[in-house]
Amino acid sequence: MRRGCKITGLTLITVIMIACSGGGGGSGQISGGEEEKVTYGRVQLGNIGGAKVEIYEVRDDGKPQLKWTETTTEGETLEEIGKFNTHANELEDDRYYIYRAVGGRDWDVNDDGVKDNTPTENKGEIRLIAKGKEIKEVGDQLRVTAVSEIIFEKVAKHLKYNYSPDRLSQSIEKNIKSLIGDINNDSKVDIKDLVTFNPISNKKNLRGIYRFKFEEIVKIIQKGQYVYLSPDFNYIIGSLDSTNVSYSLGVSSDEKKVYLADGDGDLKIIDISDLKKPVLTDTINFPGRALSVAISTDGKKVYVGSSNKTIQVIDLDTKSIIGSVNTSGQPSCIVISKDGRKAFVSNMGGGFQIIDVSDPANMTVLTTIVTPGNQRGVAISPDESKAYIADGGKGLQIIDLSTNSIIGSKNTPGNAYSVAISNDGNTAYVADGNLGLQIIDVSNPLNPKIVDNIFTDSSARHIALSSDQKRIFIADGDSGSIQIIDLESKSIIATVDTPGYANYIVLSSDESKAFVADGKKGLQILDIHDINDLKNYVGIIQTVSIKGIAKDIILSPDNSKAYIASFNHGLQIIDLNSYSLVGSFYTTGISYGLALSHDGSKVYVADGSKGIQIIDVSNPANPNHLNTIDTPGKAVNLTLSSDGSKAYVADNTRGLQIIDLNTNSIISSVGTPHYSTDVALSSDESKVYMLDWYSGLQIVDLSTNSIIGSVDTPGYATGIAISPDGSKAYVADRHRGIQVIDIVNPSLPVITDTIETKGKALGLVLSSDGTKAYVADGSKGLQVIDLKTNEIIATVNTPGLANGIALSSNNKNVYIADGRKGVQVIDLSILDIP
Repeated sequence: MRRGCKITGLTLITVIMIACSGGGGGSGQISGGEEEKVTYGRVQLGNIGGAKVEIYEVRDDGKPQLKWTETTTEGETLEEIGKFNTHANELEDDRYYIYRAVGGRDWDVNDDGVKDNTPTENKGEIRLIAKGKEIKEVGDQLRVTAVSEIIFEKVAKHLKYNYSPDRLSQSIEKNIKSLIGDINNDSKVDIKDLVTFNPISNKKNLRGIYRFKFEEIVKIIQKGQYVYLSPDFNYIIGSLDSTNVSYSLGVSSDEKKVYLADGDGDLKIIDISDLKKPVLTDTINFPGRALSVAISTDGKKVYVGSSNKTIQVIDLDTKSIIGSVNTSGQPSCIVISKDGRKAFVSNMGGGFQIIDVSDPANMTVLTTIVTPGNQRGVAISPDESKAYIADGGKGLQIIDLSTNSIIGSKNTPGNAYSVAISNDGNTAYVADGNLGLQIIDVSNPLNPKIVDNIFTDSSARHIALSSDQKRIFIADGDSGSIQIIDLESKSIIATVDTPGYANYIVLSSDESKAFVADGKKGLQILDIHDINDLKNYVGIIQTVSIKGIAKDIILSPDNSKAYIASFNHGLQIIDLNSYSLVGSFYTTGISYGLALSHDGSKVYVADGSKGIQIIDVSNPANPNHLNTIDTPGKAVNLTLSSDGSKAYVADNTRGLQIIDLNTNSIISSVGTPHYSTDVALSSDESKVYMLDWYSGLQIVDLSTNSIIGSVDTPGYATGIAISPDGSKAYVADRHRGIQVIDIVNPSLPVITDTIETKGKALGLVLSSDGTKAYVADGSKGLQVIDLKTNEIIATVNTPGLANGIALSSNNKNVYIADGRKGVQVIDLSILDIP
């Protein structure tokens, strides 16, 4: 008989269970003979089963190191699906950790708390970053969600560049407060609210655009895109397209209705009770084009200025016209007096009028005051003693309403479209078209003075002034954006894009939203609740200020320097290691484009009417002028032959100029139908591909110096890149995006595709393998296009006007010549962490 320990069936089962525990995959650990409690988190767009979860420790240098890999649970109920072992008990309190969930199947795609019959595949990744102690504190409540991914994308650059835990912590805290409210009811918004966010029950706690567009954000992630680089993400809450051109609008006092002056004789009444889904409820027609709108003080009537030189009064109860009055011109702006009895009207081509509107059926013109310009807008002083007229090409006119006479004026450098007055009546803000915002001291109305000028990206059309008088919101016309200006720093601090032509802006009463008459894109409702959120340009790792306006950019062969054509400030040189301006050379013309010698020692500047300027940049701190090559037209761009012996110059009205760089003389010219804008050379250097502003692509045979083939493009051709195999030309065609042109047969080039971009395509460069195009898209920043599908795959908004573009030799960094905002350095891999 064997003696020893007797093991009962129950004991045996217990031993087996203990032996099977331990290790990875979400199991507990043995410590001192007791099983350690496992802390489970959850991956939740909706509950995601079968997702791989990688858990990284952030090292002291900011680089993530993989520590554990888990898989989220499947199950029959939502409660069972999406769980994973957080390894909370193994984390260091003060170290940051990243949870990265990839793939899996979403079983509650609409976050209604009900399991879907069929799961939705998740092609993307969702990340959460938090400190060990923060993860431990929330225990089983930890969730990796779309909200944690948004925060991660906002702070990712702090991991990759100059890592500092304190700076990262501050950035996380600031961004959480702009994104969500108090979820756990502890009277503060902090990291605990982020890591416990439940999309089923906490969506109402999201702020601004994130509450309105949460479902769209989830879809972006599921498609495999990063939120802030996705072409589908924007700050538009809701919109309603127009069949005409929207010029102006008014918003009811309860902010439930918008009255849209919509071009061809239409006033559109739009229900905005659901901001995400504006609904057209009524259209009221009348002769002419609807140009301007004002709402009566009692909210019962709308006054509409028509291009047929009338003001129509509409009763909002009956939706009928109850009165009409002839005006001296086309009413461009209407302001109703505080008592509701008068209308102050600026008329294009017809002077300023005061109209008695106390009886809508019998309105009477009380006075007409002719001004020297073409009136576009009017503002009334707070005490209603003065009228300020935006008088087109004649700037600002000031009218004393007690004498009905002009008592002061100030010509502005641009074309004055609208005006706003400060609460104290001492400052006028004028939207001055292409010359941006003019700030005018009107404290002495007899002698107004311009005290400041802030340029916008395109054409300042209309102004809204914040209630605290600290910010100006400008509808910037052709740029398709709202420019937000800080009046203390006198600078643009944020830009919100619109898809159309921003003509007019009205702020909501709490100033968290902007209502925009957006040209052919009708009504756009924008989220502006958090300026810091709007100016968080994800992807941009550095902004380098320069003198002048950045128009074009090229890199040195070793990518250590950037050379910028800065319009009226010549050549600017940036050190890309220190991101600092190290040298400049002022040319005598207007610098549009650049080329660099192959040894990197000389820059050739296309200097407008001053031809080609040759600058020695061997000492970038002290660039030296070597020579000037005069051209007969206006040099706007150029490219060099591979041996550096020739320059091919786009010389505007004088077509193509071919220059021998050994003798610095023009050796041949080829005319173009209108204005040449850019040039590229075929790989065998037998052909030049020249762009013409109005006539598209012109192909020049260099053996005969003649145009052998051409194809017109639908837009205005401004930039060109040739595919590595020489079979395609990609043309930046401004408002018509990118034109893809088959050039296999140079005598018969054919447009094979059009890739619409969000803004105005001004320049482009291709990746070295020709699979991607990087587009400088004007006010819409950088657009990245997959040339296999011809679809936009990434967008990086920039604070300025993206004019020119360069790509690092490793295809990792993009450099944008961003107009008045200098140079933007963009790392497109910034979100590829870990």
